[in-house]
Amino acid sequence: SGGLVPSYILITQYLHLKDTIWVLILPGLVSGWYVLVLRTFFQDIPEELLDAAKIDGAGEWRIFFQIAVPLSTPGLATIALFTMLGYWNDFYTALLYIEKRELYPIQYMLWVILQSAEWLQKAQQEQTGMAMRIELPVLPMRMAMAVLAIGPIAFGYLFVQKYFIRGIRLGSLKG
Repeated sequence: SGGLVPSYILITQYLHLKDTIWVLILPGLVSGWYVLVLRTFFQDIPEELLDAAKIDGAGEWRIFFQIAVPLSTPGLATIALFTMLGYWNDFYTALLYIEKRELYPIQYMLWVILQSAEWLQKAQQEQTGMAMRIELPVLPMRMAMAVLAIGPIAFGYLFVQKYFIRGIRLGSLKG
């Protein structure tokens, strides 16, 4: 995309985040879309409820943490699920910024393994004069990696499903 070179320069030369765990965390921390979703949730909180809390003597922070945040748990759970899914599926950031093998995310490791297996299969097919051809199981390997990649997300979805469904439904309706 058009922002790749400036973001690469910013992250590597100005912020010095190359080969750190923070390069995987910080770029996806805030999203404009998530801000809009949470703004919609906070706007749907009845004004009377906030006024009643002010009359009872609650300050702005207390109103926010004890009234607004608990009422917006569906939105927060939805954003948490989307953020978790985004971080889980992100291998491109590691491809650009990570060279230390111990910092590779699992998706990047799976991608490297799959690329190596496909390269070995192509090299084996191009080589001639072999007495016995051994077929590498690239397709079963790809399917096993898909199961590994989707397992933790499916497990996490079980816990946030009720908030996720409610959050999507409430965020899409305008009263």
